[in-house]
Order: sequence, then structure tokens, then C-alpha cells
Amino acid sequence: MTKTAADGNRLLFSLCDDNFSPMELHSITVEKENKKINLFIKESSTMFQKQHGWHQSSVKFRLPCSKFKFSSGEQDAPEFTVDGVHHRHVVDIIRGK
Repeated sequence: MTKTAADGNRLLFSLCDDNFSPMELHSITVEKENKKINLFIKESSTMFQKQHGWHQSSVKFRLPCSKFKFSSGEQDAPEFTVDGVHHRHVVDIIRGK
């Protein structure tokens, strides 16, 4: 189901916690936050910015062929390449970069 901005606002202002004051959110609305996100997307060529640690690569997959075996094994199976996969290096994530 899709929620409307009004639904989001009702949720936002219904938060209750002893360490949280709803007054801290008095100037926040879902509409304003959606505009900020849309502006960011519009101004960025991609959400996955290189300066934030993102990389773009191609990934190759070996495709299964039902009821068919390759004499030399999987290395001769047809290959499918997916270009433009965004990813971060695992070591950078672990280090918190």
C-alpha cells in the first residue's frame, strides 16, 4: 500500500518516547522532506556518488541451461553481463568509510 504525505505526517507526530519531544519536529513535514529528496535526486546524476564511496561495475553471471550439461563444466555456460551495478567495497564499509 502507498501512504500519503498526510499519513506520514500523522505517523511523524504520533511518535512517543520518554527521550523524545514531539516539539522537536514542529517544523518538519513529509512534504518538505520529499522536496529535499527530489531536489537531491534532480541535482545529482546519480544517488550513488563516488565521493561517498560508491563504485560502478559490471557483473557477469553464468546462466543455467536446464537439461543440458557442458562437457568442460560451468565455465562454458553462457554468460550474462549486467552493467552499471553500484556497490561499495566491503572493507570500506567495515572501516566505516
